[in-house]
Amino acid sequence: MPYSSQNPNKWWASCLITGLIFLIVYSSTVSDSWADSSSSQVKELQKVLVELGYDPGPVDGLIGSSTRLAIRKFQSDKGKEVDGKFSGLLLLAAKISLAEKQRRESSAGQQEEATRQSMKAMSDKELLSYLTGLPKKSVEKIANLIPDRVKQLPAKEMGSLMFGDKVAEVMYFGIDISLRQLLYPTDEDGIRQFQSDIGADTTGILTFGQMQDLFRRNSRAKDSPVYSSSFAPLRISRFSGHIEVEGTWKIEGEQIAYPVNSSKIVCEKQKGFCLIASAELSIPSLEKDVEQYSLHISTSFYDIISWSSDEVIAQAKSDCRTVLLTINSSANEVFEVARNNDTGQCREQPFSLPSLDKPIVARLVPGFDATRAWWEQRQKETSLYINPRVRARVESQLKALRGK
Repeated sequence: MPYSSQNPNKWWASCLITGLIFLIVYSSTVSDSWADSSSSQVKELQKVLVELGYDPGPVDGLIGSSTRLAIRKFQSDKGKEVDGKFSGLLLLAAKISLAEKQRRESSAGQQEEATRQSMKAMSDKELLSYLTGLPKKSVEKIANLIPDRVKQLPAKEMGSLMFGDKVAEVMYFGIDISLRQLLYPTDEDGIRQFQSDIGADTTGILTFGQMQDLFRRNSRAKDSPVYSSSFAPLRISRFSGHIEVEGTWKIEGEQIAYPVNSSKIVCEKQKGFCLIASAELSIPSLEKDVEQYSLHISTSFYDIISWSSDEVIAQAKSDCRTVLLTINSSANEVFEVARNNDTGQCREQPFSLPSLDKPIVARLVPGFDATRAWWEQRQKETSLYINPRVRARVESQLKALRGK
């Protein structure tokens, strides 16, 4: 399912957290109607914003124009979605920023910052000499302290310092494998070609950051497509107060979070509810080099509010959202519409669902065609990771063969 819901027994909490935590981390907002209400949490946010150097206006628990402007500035500075809205997660992010600010301003934090700046100013040779002889844990700590600077150091030297010689040997072997699988020569010329393709200086010496990029591209180029098992057209089975249907959810006008997903819906008229069992496969992002596939399982109950000879309508209602499920057997169509159900209880939850700009419509479709189209687009992107010189030669040869 692209979104989850709540039944009267509130059994849904674990499914909600599992299925939506990635969405909550990036965006947790509430409705504009919150702007005129008073809240101790809003007052707390205003106090934190003041300590962070933002001006939210009076600390009165009301979100007026000054508070909204301060929220927007904070969101912009932190690279978050800028909407000027309050949420529990926004308050948490502000508290974390304040804790970091206080740590930086402490004597220990100032000493750490001085050390960071000193190491960042060192040349590669000086920094490698400084790291040589330190315990691996100390090297790892420094790498976390100046990650961008460490990425500029030679991969082989940093590999030995961070992981030890034995692990580093495996890492070096991985570099050769990755170059070969992306059709680059496994020598300095191959490294220069790769560096040229990622817009880096062609030194022939792979840096730690370039090695990570190489591994990422190789990992994503090797991703195996996984398709939904639903090949047949959508089929609604209906008999004696019982309905079953299975397929893949596709959100209209949006890129679905889980391009490979399958849901089975079972509605029982006598029991008064529809049960939706869903399986969603999380596919590695192109920006990640070690992320793996993961399977998410969830179940949801919807209360039946209408049952006719050709259509069943069921509803799932939580503090934050109302979702209407419609199964129309005569039109052979299944869809959901999710809309805001903004209540005081929703707004008071620290991890409330984000407010929707518009209702979300999701349709149940045959799974194979939907996931195949997604994988075709994905493979077009990952094919660009292959050495473009080799790709150009292959395309030229194929063009010549077609000409004959």
